[in-house]
Amino acid sequence: MKIAFFGATGAVGGYFLNKALAAGHEVTALVRSPEKLVAQPNLRAVKGDVTDTSDVQSVINQTDVVVSCLGNVKGVMIMERAAEAILQAAAAQSNPPKCLFVSSIGCGGSSWVVLQLLRLINGRAVFADYERADARIAREANVPYVLIRPAA
Repeated sequence: MKIAFFGATGAVGGYFLNKALAAGHEVTALVRSPEKLVAQPNLRAVKGDVTDTSDVQSVINQTDVVVSCLGNVKGVMIMERAAEAILQAAAAQSNPPKCLFVSSIGCGGSSWVVLQLLRLINGRAVFADYERADARIAREANVPYVLIRPAA
């Protein structure tokens, strides 16, 4: 299976990337810093910006599945713009790939308590970006998707 991967250098993304590679999948990862990825068979790292639809398109083209394990880093809010770029690029395919988005518990009304805690820890603006991304994904009508809100 061919997988387009976003968020491969983060903690959650690195875990899922290693699982995908161990299972024998071909992975193309769009990353800001390709040098952060260890070269492995079946892994191709592409330098780019996940909020730029053309960069995202170059990775999604001809894939079976898209996996997004993105998160906001150092106050740079990318979640809503990245979700939009991924969904636009996927929709441009004649046969859009299934998109798996790892979000956060607390989004979309999934846990009021966790929402309050994450707002305190990460700030309201950061979590609001997650909420907007979550809402954009949930509105998608042309691309098959799974929205994952892990509790831990």
